[in-house]
Amino acid sequence: MKKFVMTLVLLLAIALPALAETQANAVPVGRQRSENGEEMTIVRVDFTGADREIPSVYAVTYSAWLLNDHGICEMQDVNFDGREDLVIVTAAGASNATYTFYLWNEETGGFEWFGGEDLWNYQLYPAQGLVQSHATSGWAGLLHSDTVYAWDESGRNLVPVRSSEWDTLTEITSEQNGEYMRYNEMHDDSMLVETYVDYENDIDEAYVNPVVQYDDPDFMAQRFLFEGNFLKLEVTPEENGDGSNG
Repeated sequence: MKKFVMTLVLLLAIALPALAETQANAVPVGRQRSENGEEMTIVRVDFTGADREIPSVYAVTYSAWLLNDHGICEMQDVNFDGREDLVIVTAAGASNATYTFYLWNEETGGFEWFGGEDLWNYQLYPAQGLVQSHATSGWAGLLHSDTVYAWDESGRNLVPVRSSEWDTLTEITSEQNGEYMRYNEMHDDSMLVETYVDYENDIDEAYVNPVVQYDDPDFMAQRFLFEGNFLKLEVTPEENGDGSNG
């Protein structure tokens, strides 16, 4: 048994560096339109630099222009199992980008889509085994949507741990318009709504606060969920082994 374990460790030690040298290159192979009319580009991702033949991956992106700029794919160990995975940009804008993951499967010798929703501006926290999705939508980043995820026991499915969302106070009214119902959204820019969810402890709280109070440091220290409850996990880049956040 001891000999078998030593052999397995040796094989993994040989395999990991070989996969770590893998490079991913995406090329467009087709186009199609989504249900809302947006043009999507189908790409084929080929792999070079490994000591084995890795099957190509086919994916879709809304930001084909990146192919001629920074590229749309990179190699990252997103589920912290010691093997690099494939990350693909599915869409990109001025301040936000969305990503999807293809996880390495040693048994099949290829990359497989993780099956979850796209993540916004993802950040990795290897020391805690967490992945953060962070999107901003205005007011210099004050309006935001954040979710921290952990991988399940299989290491292939993301499970939400905490989330925090800030938006302006919105009132939705409706009125009959012939055969149809018309809905109107009214935004009150003087009020902010904070929604905080702790999935582990079954906490779902919402707060409405006047914007003017966010200029008060004492108020911010007590009520700013993004700096308080949301980061109670103490997820900070300095705690990672390599001192980075992704």
